[in-house]
Amino acid sequence: MSPDGAPEIFSELEIIKQQRIAANDLELATAITDMTERFRSADRQQSDKIECYRHLNCLKRQGRLRKPEATLLKALIKHCFVEGSFPDQPTDAELEKRIAELRHQIAGLERTIDDLNTQTGHRQRDLREQSASWHVKIEQEFKALSQLGFKSTNEKNWEYFISYPDKDRELAIRLFSRLVQIGRVFMDRFCLQLGQNWQELIPNFKARCRATVALITSNTRKAHFQISEIQRAINLLRQGTHSILPVYAQRGLPTPFGLEQIHGILPEQGQELEEAVVRHLASTSQTQ
Repeated sequence: MSPDGAPEIFSELEIIKQQRIAANDLELATAITDMTERFRSADRQQSDKIECYRHLNCLKRQGRLRKPEATLLKALIKHCFVEGSFPDQPTDAELEKRIAELRHQIAGLERTIDDLNTQTGHRQRDLREQSASWHVKIEQEFKALSQLGFKSTNEKNWEYFISYPDKDRELAIRLFSRLVQIGRVFMDRFCLQLGQNWQELIPNFKARCRATVALITSNTRKAHFQISEIQRAINLLRQGTHSILPVYAQRGLPTPFGLEQIHGILPEQGQELEEAVVRHLASTSQTQ
C-alpha cells in the first residue's frame, strides 16, 4: 500500500461509518471510529496494532463486519503499523503557525483587492470624464456637418447628390464629410430641415445636382428609396444634364438595374472608400 492510499481508505471508512449510523448500527460505527482514531495517533504503538487486529477478528466472528469493510481495515492496519508510512498529524503549534501564514496571505490579498478597487474607481472616473468630452466633440462635429448641409439648401445648385441605403448611413456620413471639402454636397440627413416634404423636395434637389454618387452596398438590393433615386438619376442622365458615379463598398456586389454600362469605383485593397471617391471626383473635375 502506497502512502498516498491511506487518505482514500479513511474517506471510504468514513462513508461506511455514516452508512452504519444511518442503519442505526451505532456499535459498529463507534468501533470504526475507535480504530481509525488509533491509526491517526501520532504516538501509536505496536500494542495498538495487536488490539486493532483483535477487535477486527471479533467483529468478523460476530458477523458484524462485511468483507469489504474488513479488507479496508486490514489494509489500513498494515499501512500504519507495518510500513509506518502514514504521516503524523500536525501538532497544535504547527497548525497555529500554518493558520498565521494563511492569515498573512489573506491580508496581503485583501490589500491587493483594495488597491485594484481603487485603481478601478480611478479608471471609471477617467472614462466618465472622457466620455463626456467625447459626447461634446461628437455633437460639435455633427453640428458642423449639419451647418454645411443647411448652408447647401440655400444654394441654387449642388454638385453631388449622395444616394445610399439607410442601413449604411454611417458610411454615407463619412463620405459626405469628405466630399464637402471639394464641393457642394446634398445628403438628406443634413440638407433636409424638419417639416419639409422630402418626397417632393428630393427629386427637385437631385435635378439641381451635377452628379449622383450612388453608394452600393449589400443592403442596396432591398433599399427601395435608393433604387428609386438611382432610377431618377438614370432618367436625368438620359436627358444629358446629369452623371452617375456608382461606388461599390466591396467586391462581388450585384450591379443595380440600369447601371450595367456605367463604370464605377471599387476601392483597392487597403484604400478607404471615401478617399477613393474624393480622388476620382477631384481628378475628373480638373479634366472638365
